[in-house]
Amino acid sequence: MLSLADTMQAAHFQVALLQHGIGAYELALQHLESAPRYSNVLKYLSVRASSLERIGENLAALRTYERMLAIEPKHTYAQQSVARLRYRLERPRPQLDSMAVRQRGF
Repeated sequence: MLSLADTMQAAHFQVALLQHGIGAYELALQHLESAPRYSNVLKYLSVRASSLERIGENLAALRTYERMLAIEPKHTYAQQSVARLRYRLERPRPQLDSMAVRQRGF
């Protein structure tokens, strides 16, 4: 029914919240895309960023959390998320030496 009535942005937003709550992050993102009227609402941005992070889109999630901070600079969850994602994106990844792994018995 919602696919037939794309102008029902409030309904899409509510369905996105429900989908996020049950762990259907890609579906939540699809419904959020159909609710652009809410794109500057902190709850919308929080659900979008969380969904992006949980499906592995860390850079897009970081940008969304930064957008949250632009709206509400004292938002502690967004501050912590930005720090976490920056660390995850910037930390060097150690190269695995296959011989060393074999010698350890892994």
